[in-house]
Amino acid sequence: MLNHFLDKFLQKPDIESISPISTVGAAQKWVLGLTKLHEYDAHQQIIKILKLYNQGHPPFDPQRLHILSIIEQAGSKYQHGLITQFLTNHANLEYAGKSLWKEIVNFYWQMALSYQVLTNAALHGGEQGSAALSGLVLRSIHYQGKLIQWRYLRYELPTAQIWHSIHKLYRIAEQHGFAHESLVLKGSAYCSCEQAYARVLLLHLMHPVGLSPNELELAAYWAWKWRDALKLDKKYLGNEHTYCVALADSLPPQPTYGNIIELESARYFSMQAVINQLIQAQAMLTQRQKNIKLYGVPFSDDPNLLLNHIHTQFTYVEGNPALNQVNLLTEINIIGCKPELIPALTQPEMVQPLLAYHEAAGHPIEHYYRLNLPSNTLECPIQQHDLVLIYNESKTKIASVAAVRWMEISASKITTLGLEQLGITPQLVTLCEVRDVFAPRTFMNEHNELAFPAMYLSQSSNLVALHAIDGKYYDMLMDDYVYRIRIHARLEHQYDWLRAKFNMLTRTHLTRLSTSPI
Repeated sequence: MLNHFLDKFLQKPDIESISPISTVGAAQKWVLGLTKLHEYDAHQQIIKILKLYNQGHPPFDPQRLHILSIIEQAGSKYQHGLITQFLTNHANLEYAGKSLWKEIVNFYWQMALSYQVLTNAALHGGEQGSAALSGLVLRSIHYQGKLIQWRYLRYELPTAQIWHSIHKLYRIAEQHGFAHESLVLKGSAYCSCEQAYARVLLLHLMHPVGLSPNELELAAYWAWKWRDALKLDKKYLGNEHTYCVALADSLPPQPTYGNIIELESARYFSMQAVINQLIQAQAMLTQRQKNIKLYGVPFSDDPNLLLNHIHTQFTYVEGNPALNQVNLLTEINIIGCKPELIPALTQPEMVQPLLAYHEAAGHPIEHYYRLNLPSNTLECPIQQHDLVLIYNESKTKIASVAAVRWMEISASKITTLGLEQLGITPQLVTLCEVRDVFAPRTFMNEHNELAFPAMYLSQSSNLVALHAIDGKYYDMLMDDYVYRIRIHARLEHQYDWLRAKFNMLTRTHLTRLSTSPI
């Protein structure tokens, strides 16, 4: 019996039973053990330990920060490997590619959460918390930005909660006086909180939804390179500033349209210095410099095409949205179910709309409405980023088309939508792609299998389509005329709809199609 107790007393503790996040030494030993695993398996273990780390909200402790740094350093190495695999093989790995994407996003998600929790703890952590706050805020913004970037690949725009979080982080940096302080982000890379925040804004303004993974990675690289060219100002300069962001709000950057925003949290910026750097990058793209590699993976496409896309997004600001809006009532009737959108344009009385009640006006062009769903509704028929049609007061025709920019479902199942009107009195048109500007006219007969419907917004010369618009030239059938049009810019590309700006080139009456030279 005595020997039994002595053996238990002298027995060494089992390393596996010690939590990797209990001490710095335990974390180091645990990370060392990951080298025996396959890269993918090791990455999954990193995700698991980060989830464990993020349980609970203990007070700020420098040792916890040190432990997170050890896990972050190890995880970044495996993350790099997975991103390399994804960029190399995403086109050939449909299902495995989705798994890789989920793993990559999970790492950024957990890292963003870890630094967000530590930031909140440091705000109440006395002198030790204050000393670490600047680095925590920088990494919080950085990982939020990486999470946003990778979600663009699945047509996921930042939610209102994400914008609120990232605006709040930058506001903390301003309030504590370190927004412009250059800090070590990773290795030899230095960055300030303003620059990390600017990178997120720039990537969003590139309208990256719809880009390929390699294009998106290159766009993110350029956003990093140009981050110092975007400067945020509290004072509005009408002859310089073209965009604004409200730090106390939950919206992405918006054009100013020449108006000052009456909000203390408004920050204004100009895109001119960024555009100058973009033009410089275009000029420097010689044949030798076109051999761009991202995570060691060659960029096989022409980078000038991507730069042209970005240049279009940066320089094209639509006209004042007030010209493309109707005054919305306190009660509106809307259609948001995709199969019902086109029928509602031709026979609005045949489609059953949903009733919505006005809650508040957003900044600067959104309106918030509470949906009145039938009691037997199991699932809301409208999702974030969907298109909706808004009826006129008498419900006899469609008054405007809008996009759901923000959506929230409360614990009591109340659904609130943030709507941005895209244009008024949408007209139903039919599109058919043509080879070039001189191609023969289409719509010579009624049964054109390549034709598809779209909405024409005459005030802004925009098209909204539920079908891909990949070509440059189209014939547009509207009433008794066929218009040859050229796509000028693709303004927005969501998961199941897109919006494009176009120019009208020619017009031909249907009765003259057979005699028209083009």
